[in-house]
Amino acid sequence: MFTAEAGTFGDEFIRHLDLVRNGHDILIAESGKIIARIIKEETQDPFVNQALWPLISEGLVISPTRPLDKGIPATLELPGKPVSEMVTEDRR
Repeated sequence: MFTAEAGTFGDEFIRHLDLVRNGHDILIAESGKIIARIIKEETQDPFVNQALWPLISEGLVISPTRPLDKGIPATLELPGKPVSEMVTEDRR
């Protein structure tokens, strides 16, 4: 883990990104007081980033190791009546 002062962080931004990319955490300090932490992002999925991250950070769930997309095909548009309409007619 590395610490950088907020006032000089931007001067070495690329170097700090390289450290994060290689798995190091960076603490940002202002007047010696830690105000932020930069960590490597483990997944690119926005759902995981926003909804699951609090649970992952508390150790309540484990981060997915593969994309959540199950390869479900898109909805097909077929000619004819919707199934729900046919079921309704059949019940009459």
